[in-house]
Amino acid sequence: MDADAAAEIPSTATFEPVEGDGVGAHRLLAHDPSPAWQAEALRAARGLGLAAIFGAALGLREGGVAIVHHAAVVPAAIGALLGLGVPALHILLALTAAPIGALDLGGMCARAIAAMGMLLAGLSAPIALLMVTAESPASAAAAGGAGLVAAGALALRRFWVELSDAASGADARTRALTSMLAIGFSGFAVLLVGRIWWNVLALVGGAS
Repeated sequence: MDADAAAEIPSTATFEPVEGDGVGAHRLLAHDPSPAWQAEALRAARGLGLAAIFGAALGLREGGVAIVHHAAVVPAAIGALLGLGVPALHILLALTAAPIGALDLGGMCARAIAAMGMLLAGLSAPIALLMVTAESPASAAAAGGAGLVAAGALALRRFWVELSDAASGADARTRALTSMLAIGFSGFAVLLVGRIWWNVLALVGGAS
């Protein structure tokens, strides 16, 4: 190789990050410096879509229509919580004078859903393999239920931490009330989402 050819070779190489390098995951979970309803709704929708992948994996146990059924029910339960629980929580937070606006609360919910969806999507492959190979229905149901519980716990923890951080600048009374509301909301979320999954998902709750 002559000197002129060698000179044309750059001394350092730069690589632009792509979605597959984890940048997409980071953006899905990161705080938006300029939040907007459209962006947060899209974030939540992506999280629900990822959760649907796990639902489809659960449905492989029975196959056919069960795949679509489970893929729809897993995110639908989360959607029910968004429609029934979050508006009530926002009203109660406003009554306590917590410094948390509607868009702030929406962003917290969207990031929690995104985290949940990412975990469920990551578990989809091993769960799918287990669904089609496990001889015991109880083992398959236990594994599927454990995945849902783990993802739900992750989402609630993330939501709790962000809610606490948002109220950290308020007075002691407001922080205490916010914590109480967070506990109540978490309990409601467990009862509502868990009830839907248990009653409607054939694999988990034995519904026909």
